[in-house]
Amino acid sequence: MVAIVDNKRAVSYFISMAQMNISIPDKLKNWVEHRVADGSFASSSDYVRDLVRRDQRAEEARMRLQSEIDQGLASPESDRTIADIIIEGRATHQ
Repeated sequence: MVAIVDNKRAVSYFISMAQMNISIPDKLKNWVEHRVADGSFASSSDYVRDLVRRDQRAEEARMRLQSEIDQGLASPESDRTIADIIIEGRATHQ
């Protein structure tokens, strides 16, 4: 792999890649091959890497949401109405 630093020089670097063999049903294999053939991904490995990255982001988001839920459940009750909370939220995020 080569990274272009500027118009005059290129710096070579290598990313260490582990290998993994997986078994999937023919229908899923055909889907992956279709996504590669239509140009959406450079290879089946590229497709799987993208899926893993998306799963990581989704899990991180789920964990952040769960943390917020836990904080809310641990907080004391409020006398504010839903309307008050919405107005406050809109004012904060403008």
